[in-house]
Amino acid sequence: MGALVIQTLHPWSVAAGDDQDGWREETFNGVQGHGHPMPWYFRTLSSWLNALDRAGFQLACLQEPQHPQSPAPQSLLLVAERRNDPHTAPGEDAV
Repeated sequence: MGALVIQTLHPWSVAAGDDQDGWREETFNGVQGHGHPMPWYFRTLSSWLNALDRAGFQLACLQEPQHPQSPAPQSLLLVAERRNDPHTAPGEDAV
């Protein structure tokens, strides 16, 4: 059986006081030579966990790597596995 691995920016490090799910814009201001903003979708930690649950996954591991010079985690690593469906026969995929 495989696993779903998600690596994203940690919601606590990028929320900037606005911790509601929704579209944000990355301007790449600190990156020389990149002039086009990029849209991205922000999710809270609970939103990530609820989305995994709705999709039939259960969280197997959560890690929050942090830069040594930062008090807050910078990245969020989620490892999820397919939840066993009691209505599915062994070896049969859930629909």
